[in-house]
Amino acid sequence: MLLRGCWHLKKLPLEMQNLINLRHLDIQDTCVEGMPQGIEELKRLRTLSDFVVGEGNEVSITALTNLKFLQGTLRISRLENVANDSDVRGAILLDKEKMDDLVMDWGIFYFWSGLKFQNIPNEICHREVIEKMKPHGNLKKLTIIRYGGIQFPSWVGDPLFSNLVSLKLENCFKCTTLPQLGLLSSLKYLVIKEFPNVKVVDREFYGEGMSNSNPFPALETLHFEDMYEWEEWKICGYEFPHLRELSIVRCPKLLGTLPSHLYSLQKLDIIECCELVVSFGSLPVISLLRLVINGCRKVELGGGFSSANMLNVTGPFLFRPEELMRGLRKLETLTIGSDVYIPRFNNLHWKLDEGIAENEELLQKGVADSEIRILQFHRCERLERLLPWLHSLKSLRKLSIEGCFRLISLPDAVIYSSLCLEELTIDYCHSLISIGRHQLPSSLKRLKISHCTELQRLLDVGEAYSSSRVTDEDSISCNTNLSNLQNLEIDGCSSLTFLGELPASLKYLVLNCFSFHSINAKIESIAERFDNNTFLESFKIRYLPYLKSLPKNLHILNNLHHIKISHCDKLKVLPDNMHNLTSLQELAIQDCPGIISFPEEGFPTNLTSLCIHNVEIYTPLFAWGLHRLTSLKNLSIGGCPGVLSFPQDEIDMKLPTSLTSLIIEEFQDLKYLSSKGFQSLTSLEYMRIVRCPKLVSFPKNGLPPSLLQLQIYNCPLLQKSCQKGKGRELQELARIPFVEIIEGS
Repeated sequence: MLLRGCWHLKKLPLEMQNLINLRHLDIQDTCVEGMPQGIEELKRLRTLSDFVVGEGNEVSITALTNLKFLQGTLRISRLENVANDSDVRGAILLDKEKMDDLVMDWGIFYFWSGLKFQNIPNEICHREVIEKMKPHGNLKKLTIIRYGGIQFPSWVGDPLFSNLVSLKLENCFKCTTLPQLGLLSSLKYLVIKEFPNVKVVDREFYGEGMSNSNPFPALETLHFEDMYEWEEWKICGYEFPHLRELSIVRCPKLLGTLPSHLYSLQKLDIIECCELVVSFGSLPVISLLRLVINGCRKVELGGGFSSANMLNVTGPFLFRPEELMRGLRKLETLTIGSDVYIPRFNNLHWKLDEGIAENEELLQKGVADSEIRILQFHRCERLERLLPWLHSLKSLRKLSIEGCFRLISLPDAVIYSSLCLEELTIDYCHSLISIGRHQLPSSLKRLKISHCTELQRLLDVGEAYSSSRVTDEDSISCNTNLSNLQNLEIDGCSSLTFLGELPASLKYLVLNCFSFHSINAKIESIAERFDNNTFLESFKIRYLPYLKSLPKNLHILNNLHHIKISHCDKLKVLPDNMHNLTSLQELAIQDCPGIISFPEEGFPTNLTSLCIHNVEIYTPLFAWGLHRLTSLKNLSIGGCPGVLSFPQDEIDMKLPTSLTSLIIEEFQDLKYLSSKGFQSLTSLEYMRIVRCPKLVSFPKNGLPPSLLQLQIYNCPLLQKSCQKGKGRELQELARIPFVEIIEGS
């Protein structure tokens, strides 16, 4: 039974005790405090989550004590209430032999503030309670959260827990030492997080006082995080023979050295440990696959670091040149940058600090025979030109340039000479002024340029040339470039004045010149004609305040299926021959106040989706010819003034019977919905009504019985009619499976 997330649930029914076959009960994130009497009779209950202990509620503890047959997982929350209950005596969990996963959460949100604790817990009571919560030795997973004691009891780390595989200790703000855990013979996964009072990890952690010469014999993953006062890790000569993953995150005072005998290590993450010097001179990392080091004082790379498939190093670092070149030659992805971005998405991925780019000769030797397929320049703030060794990357498929503020242009022949480059992305390069056709290879399929606020000219054959070496013959040959470009996306380039001739191979065009700083793109036309663009399938244009018209021969685009136009203030007309676009399925026109009429022949009859919002069209809705769109499934209309009813009764307006979704938005004068118009909508399943302040009621004959979902936003009069006890509107709502009524915008 899953009740998670039922925030208002306070009590469970007493009849629940009759569910004798119930195996799983999840009440996490509810307001239930305590359990109903009789829960101990649920003899088949295996998982109980979340058991919330009510303050002073002895029945709760009694019920938990009597659940002798509990199996699987038990999560207990708000254990601070048990700490305040003096009637709780004896072992509570010791007899639950089939429970293998236990989560104990004290639920107190205390935090470190300056030199003192806020909301200080009673550590004596916490210690007494955790002693009573000792589980059976069969436990496999244990998580302890927000424990308020200074030390852990001896049972945490007791070697009798020979089956314990996973242990998490989190948010234990008052503990000054870590428990001795080295004797847990089966422990594979250990997380220690937010222990701000622990300064030293020493022999006690390994369990040396218990005559153990081989601590952590099975440990594979060790994770330390947010240990703000941790200063020293005393290795004590011990090894972690099977450790595969080690991560140390936000331990700003940690000094000294790391364990060196990590023969099985595959993943190493050290992040924001600003006093730590990381050295790999003697670290045997033959099997290392992932290496992420960010925010450390210094990194000395060597001794096999080139075996890492994924590497992310920032900050000052030293390396052996031969190691670097050996590693580069096997890579698939290389990122060069200056921030702490951590790649997560593929193997064979290195990220090097921006400073490595200064040694171009070394990099060029390393990538000469490489298999690099993805190259990224990420926030290289000193980069003014692309590195000349790019042309040697014979396998390069994707090039991404982001946040390189000084980059002015793409040099001739650096990218153009590439034989394999398919995708080029340029983001936030604010000094970039133009990109000419001669700078892009014919193999390019996708070009995306975002937030280059100074970019003025794109795909230019003439003025974009920056090199005097380009001849007239070169100019002519440039017309044949980009023969494979299929996707062109320009976003947030608010200074754009010239788009250039669109490649004949283009399928998808997105042009959005919106910028938070300004909207001053002077483009008046996306193209004169579409004579050579018969492959075009979709174009979306937004925030072009100077756009006056669309290409006149739009109707020749036999493959066009999607058009979206919005925020083009000076666009006045749509081409008269739009009805000939027999492949067009989706058409959206929004916030174009200059459009005062639609084509005389209407819209293509094969449309499946039509959205028209905020256009200054004063002709009756009937003149739009919506009833002829026999394939239309989705209709969204907004911002139509002077309309009293919808569909309009006074002109006998009809909607397509094929509609399954209808959105009516910002009809300022709309008073009622037409019974006759809605009677024919026998397939309508979804309806949304937004900001119609004068709308009072639903159709007299009711909404279509097919309706499954209704949303009403900011329609105060209609909302009042739908309130409890207000007649037939309430009856209409009662039969619709999902109804949402929200007051406000």
